[in-house]
Amino acid sequence: MIAKSSEGISLADVKPLRPRASWGLPVGIALVSFAIMIFVVQRARPAYLAISDLTPYLIQAEVFGSGHLDGPAPPEEFADFFKTFGMIQKDGREYSRQPPGASAAMAGLTLITGDIRFASPILSAVALGLTLVWVRRVFDTRTAVLAICMCLVDLKYLFLAPTILSYPTSGLLTTTAMLLFVLSIEKERVWPALLCGLVVGLQFTVRPFTATLVVAWLAISRLALFRASPRTVGQSLAFAGGLVPGIGLLLLHNWAITGAVLPLAFSIYCPNDRLGFGIRGLGDYTINHTLMNGLGNLVKAAGELVQGPPLGYLDLLPVTLWWLGRGLTRGRSRRSEVSRWDLMLVLMIVVFLGGHVLYWSPRQVCYFDCLPALWVLFARGIWYLIGSGRALRAVACAVVLVECWTLRYVPGHLEKTAAVVAAIQDEIDRVHEAEGPLLLFIRPHQKELGFPPVEQKQSDPHASWLVLHLFNNPLNRDHAPIIYARDLGPRNRLLMRHYADHRPKLLRARAAYENGQLKTVEWMLLPPS
Repeated sequence: MIAKSSEGISLADVKPLRPRASWGLPVGIALVSFAIMIFVVQRARPAYLAISDLTPYLIQAEVFGSGHLDGPAPPEEFADFFKTFGMIQKDGREYSRQPPGASAAMAGLTLITGDIRFASPILSAVALGLTLVWVRRVFDTRTAVLAICMCLVDLKYLFLAPTILSYPTSGLLTTTAMLLFVLSIEKERVWPALLCGLVVGLQFTVRPFTATLVVAWLAISRLALFRASPRTVGQSLAFAGGLVPGIGLLLLHNWAITGAVLPLAFSIYCPNDRLGFGIRGLGDYTINHTLMNGLGNLVKAAGELVQGPPLGYLDLLPVTLWWLGRGLTRGRSRRSEVSRWDLMLVLMIVVFLGGHVLYWSPRQVCYFDCLPALWVLFARGIWYLIGSGRALRAVACAVVLVECWTLRYVPGHLEKTAAVVAAIQDEIDRVHEAEGPLLLFIRPHQKELGFPPVEQKQSDPHASWLVLHLFNNPLNRDHAPIIYARDLGPRNRLLMRHYADHRPKLLRARAAYENGQLKTVEWMLLPPS
């Protein structure tokens, strides 16, 4: 049965075309995805694959793994030495600005695997396996497999999915919510909607703003595209009720570490990290946020979502040709029809990008959760082209091959950046082994621990993707074999007297240039002057 909307778009029946029960293929996809991500992570050693935003997550995961919610702050006279990106020192305690969900997931998986680098690849691999499950139920197996393959050759996905950030955890929860939404439509039962609400509620403990967008997306989809179900009211109430425990857990954790339910810790750290508009920002970084700035943020985020090497907006070509030419196959191929599920995926992308208008601080990577949706639409367009004649079949094959060609950037990128940070860690390990406990003074980028040294940024513009553990766990700061501190010049002697059993060193670099181009960087640990 085919129903036609008022716009003339042909909408396929909301029932899945081919429900499947086998879990063999999803498990296989998850294992292959895990292997690929572990390869990427291992090539980045000894660094962590991420940006400097990983610092509060990594510290928080270590603290959670020790059975605590926070740690002791350094004495007031030493606070400047240990100022760390994303960490809040208040009332004698030090804690992360980030919500607890992602760090808790990573801490749990670290206890199981023994290495926090394995946590995010596991989460992302499971997410891709579940993506295959719901895409196969809604569309077909070939669409699901192609979409997963395209995720694994997408540099945006491939470099964010294994990182020690909140994106992998959030992506898994979004995918799980989508699967449960599909089951709620298919089975017309209340329990999938309740579970969907519980999952999205947990997402508030990971990325509250993303969870808000997921709620908006699912609610609009349910009421605008699938409202014909007799269980709509009951499922909507169940979904809303399911949100409560997760939101409550977020507020309870915030009360435990800050002493108040609101504002959330990340808004305490950066008051601009919130929704709203205004002519003048708050806190240390004053950012004006007008409607025009918000629209500019949206355009930039949209460009980053669909643009990539080597040919820019090639991702959109199959989808565009499919939507423009679907009338050519109408009545001959049900698979080529634009269904409610297709519109739901488009709506997801629109909602996620539109949310960038409302957020005060600039954000361009809040679209990570909808990357699989983009590639599902891409796969739908590719299969349409393959089934629409020899010429379009050639176009489809060429597009896929060009997208896969982007993988050639991965090994070189990792090798180039990993060499820089490996040299730093090798020198630190060598001196520590030879001389014992160290008090290491560094000059981090942007003046906070957790950022790479300034020389590293100068030596390689991409080096911020790889971050060394040049910061401290507040639980064992005083007893660590290597204590990292900001280089504050003459004030360093104050800290040197306090940690007299640690040998003080300054992290410095000797750079060699040829024709104005940086050729080599030699990292050295020097005694303080």
